[in-house]
Amino acid sequence: MNLKKNISIVIVLTIFNTVTGQVLDPNDMLLDYYKMLELKNPQMDQRIGIHPSIVNSYQRDSLTWNPWSDYLLTVKEEKKSFQLLPARVKSSVNTNYSRSYNDGAVWQGKGLTMQAQGGFTGRHGRIRYTFAPIIYWSQNSSFALAENASSEINQYNYQFNVRGFIDYVQRFGPNSFFDWHLGQSEVRAVFNWFTVGLSTQNIVFGPGQRNHIILGNSGGMIPHIDLGTDRPIVTSIGKIEGKMYWGRMSESDYNNEITTGNPAEANPVQYFTALSLSYSPKWVKGFSLGANRVFYKRWQDFVFEDFISSAIRFNSPEETVFGNDDLDQTASLTMRWTFPEVGFEAYMEFAKSDFGGNVFRSEPDHARAITLGFIKVLEYSNFDIKLNYEHTTLGQPKNFLFRQYNRYYSHAVMKNGYTHRGQLLGAGIGPGSNGDWFDAKIYFKKSMIGGTLQRIRFDDDYFFANFSRKEQHDFEWTMGLQYERLMSTGRLGLEFNFSNRKSTYFIEGNDKTNVFASVSFVKPF
Repeated sequence: MNLKKNISIVIVLTIFNTVTGQVLDPNDMLLDYYKMLELKNPQMDQRIGIHPSIVNSYQRDSLTWNPWSDYLLTVKEEKKSFQLLPARVKSSVNTNYSRSYNDGAVWQGKGLTMQAQGGFTGRHGRIRYTFAPIIYWSQNSSFALAENASSEINQYNYQFNVRGFIDYVQRFGPNSFFDWHLGQSEVRAVFNWFTVGLSTQNIVFGPGQRNHIILGNSGGMIPHIDLGTDRPIVTSIGKIEGKMYWGRMSESDYNNEITTGNPAEANPVQYFTALSLSYSPKWVKGFSLGANRVFYKRWQDFVFEDFISSAIRFNSPEETVFGNDDLDQTASLTMRWTFPEVGFEAYMEFAKSDFGGNVFRSEPDHARAITLGFIKVLEYSNFDIKLNYEHTTLGQPKNFLFRQYNRYYSHAVMKNGYTHRGQLLGAGIGPGSNGDWFDAKIYFKKSMIGGTLQRIRFDDDYFFANFSRKEQHDFEWTMGLQYERLMSTGRLGLEFNFSNRKSTYFIEGNDKTNVFASVSFVKPF
């Protein structure tokens, strides 16, 4: 068989095996639509506590509610398939300062940001693969940064450290730049319910929708290996899912060690491991519990035991004034209870940081963080409304005055903190912060109209350690509008946010406003 004939066969197979596909990109409104699918279709094979960006498909005809069905991937039973992902382009602008939440790898600085993504997904026997990289350009215009707190802290990094350090970049240097990330990409082997994969896709732990305390969509996900369930396992006592993760966290070009120039303090990469378990009991409809743990430490301090430290290490090592210096950990318990008959869901996440102590003793709030939220769906003849409220608190409780610990996402020894390439892996509001978020969306057959209201009070840990006047609280209110329109040629998305920030950088009277606007278009193939 000659080369020309081989090429012809490949082209024909590609045409016949290509259908519209998608991944749930962190900053795509389709991510919220998929949540609506789960709420409105309790019969579908749903996730419990581990929420990947690359979701297994479902039979489109089996869903009772799915008005946007033409834009979601349907099940392909073939052992060999190849599917093009939609091409997506997005342009956005911040008028006065950097503002970027739950955007995955994309960092949206002041000025214009343009991004593009696409790729393919497929299957070959037991092997599933997805290649969905993202490339973006940021104008990264200059805006007033916080005053440099120390010669040991890079001027572009976070300046408000409290007993620890973090590689939390406020501006990625003085110039515009291109960057890229493998995005929602993976190669995975599947053996019935068991899977092992190599991936860079974003993973969300727990039921939170906006601020995910342990793992979410605030930044690009670290390259990692995972091992566990491919989907929830149905047993005689209910559904169970679980996975372990091992990965590599990298620093940005603007981390603290870059300024100090001390080779002994170099910490360019950190070891990461995590464990997530979820259970939905057979006897309580719609109810689920979850447990999550994340450990990270300096790469050069890795020992063999660290392969399974997230599963076996529960004792606290010897403490210093800064806490546990050989590693840092965060653990959380989650609860979710859905009532599909009335379109209601309540959820919570209770987290403890840095071996925060026994919850049954006198200080169960030591080193804690909390997220509480609910979702309500209202059904009408021609449209559906989804309401979502969520509150998150990451700030230290009062006992931090005499019982110290490394606060969320920062550490005294792992000076990158809980970040990857200068962006947070946890809640986007940042260390020590608390916030409220309300979201309302109206879904029509071919469109969606939404509005949001968000309040963030930034870094209470730093505020209460340094100030006493309430007028110096750094806080922000944001109002936003979203619109999504389905057309024969693709999906058009529009977003507009107005932010009013008071006492920026804890400077009384340093008030700022910012307008964020974006337009996106998704073209299926």
